[in-house]
Amino acid sequence: MRIATRRAAGLDSRGWTGDLRHEVTDYFDDLASEWHTRSSPQRTAVVIDALVRGLDAGRASNAGTAVEIGSGIGLYSHLIAERFDTVVALDLSLQMLRLAPRGPARRVQADAASLPLRDRSADAVILINSLLFPAEVDRVLSRDGV
Repeated sequence: MRIATRRAAGLDSRGWTGDLRHEVTDYFDDLASEWHTRSSPQRTAVVIDALVRGLDAGRASNAGTAVEIGSGIGLYSHLIAERFDTVVALDLSLQMLRLAPRGPARRVQADAASLPLRDRSADAVILINSLLFPAEVDRVLSRDGV
């Protein structure tokens, strides 16, 4: 995964290819049934702390749209939904999305290398367990987004 992370972020000249995307998809599809075992009160506390410091400090209201990239089985979507009117939860793994609850987020299978969102349409882009595609985050994030 370290190699995939570097390639996704543009730090490796081989870049994000179709073969690598399929390899990463298969990897997370295989982990989907046990992904819930990676949650703990301590991990949730870390995510809450990051949301409070990264989102709540500079925002006056819960209005707007958040994009959760790498949402997996939706372990933290409800925490984001407490802070935004709309949450779009994206994941490359269809198996992960199938295990996620129906709400409170809109679940979409997508490759974060090519987000199915309009330019400047997100008030926040949140990555908890995901590869970073900086150009795509920059493209979809609103001018005042976080």
